[in-house]
Amino acid sequence: MKLLPAPTTKTQAPIVVLDEFGYYFGNNDDGLREEIRQIEGVPNATYLVADNKVFVFAKLLRLVKEKFGLLQLKGEQRKQGILALVPEAWTTPLSAVADWDVVPVPYEVRAEMDGFTIFHRPFNAVIPARFTSRDALNDALSLLLIGGVVKGGDADFTHQHQPFKLLAPFSTSELPQRPDIGAEVDGPQATKALDTCGFIDGFAPLPRDLYDQIVSLRMSWQAASKVASDRVYSALSSLPIDRFALESLNGAQRDMSDVAEVVAELRGHYPELGMLTDTELYDRFDSYQSECCFINGWDATRDDEFLLYLLGQAASKDDLDGDSAREVGRIAAFLALSGMEMQEAFGTAMKWRAYDHALSSLYWRSNTVMSYLRTEREATDLRGGKVTTFLDLFRMGRSFNARPIEATQTIGDFADRKD
Repeated sequence: MKLLPAPTTKTQAPIVVLDEFGYYFGNNDDGLREEIRQIEGVPNATYLVADNKVFVFAKLLRLVKEKFGLLQLKGEQRKQGILALVPEAWTTPLSAVADWDVVPVPYEVRAEMDGFTIFHRPFNAVIPARFTSRDALNDALSLLLIGGVVKGGDADFTHQHQPFKLLAPFSTSELPQRPDIGAEVDGPQATKALDTCGFIDGFAPLPRDLYDQIVSLRMSWQAASKVASDRVYSALSSLPIDRFALESLNGAQRDMSDVAEVVAELRGHYPELGMLTDTELYDRFDSYQSECCFINGWDATRDDEFLLYLLGQAASKDDLDGDSAREVGRIAAFLALSGMEMQEAFGTAMKWRAYDHALSSLYWRSNTVMSYLRTEREATDLRGGKVTTFLDLFRMGRSFNARPIEATQTIGDFADRKD
């Protein structure tokens, strides 16, 4: 926050408190962007294709800013002046791409050593053609922009006549072997609906039977993992932490005299971690607070999930951090509570992570495809995303878990200020 200098006389305006973060981003033409996109007759899209011509919002914004006299107008005159510039914001597909950096949705351009490729993000696929120059790339993008087809190269499949090559297959046979963690679930709990998107036909590499298989695997796997988690949390306070040889986490030590009181508090909260040096206990608790709790400037407290975080780091030989370490530690703890020896529990927990990561990725990619197909089917024209601003981001952030804070100031609060 920034405090403007306190007024020196009663006739001056009151002190104003500015949100410097929002104030900074608000200078990025956000106010003008919001004004223009709200005018009826201006497409609220980064681009819009019609009759082989392309409306480009960025071009309209530039035209408005260049009309200095227009920005001095108010109300209806200003609105009509902006609308009068809309025809000038239409351009050719090649100009939209080359001059205004328009990239047709849902494509992305990737620079390679020997040129460029065009990537289709929802399909995780590329157009199987290499573009060795910017001009060749722009020609291809301008064709895609108006719904055309770019040929070239060996393709795995076609969609809307456009050839594509997958970067990763849609196949359950590519998954690592599923580890048996002794928490398999049958019946209603295993078949609880996790299919949040639903199958949509139209993507050849992912037929209905394969999609259903992926969803079924994901549902049963999550149900088993939940059983393991519930078991651990019900017995977390009595976890036999001494069985896990956490002394393997100890590394180089340093002088801790400047935080001796904090270390003593941590020792009081975690008496079972006597195998860790002062340096290791302090540093790993600090990392846990930052990576898993998103807290800097923490106070020493008891948090049983810190123990799971340590188990995950021990199981991965310090290769994991954050939630990944905590999740692996949770499975290792479950296996230990089930009677498995430490090294076997660590190894099985790491296999659990490999399978979980691969299955989650396959499931996420499958639902991303279905979500895109639904959007594509509902589209009535060729257009880019809605015009957005940083202020939209702030509004969205304030719509979740927001609460008002009232700040009261008086002139006397700043009577001694020198600046």
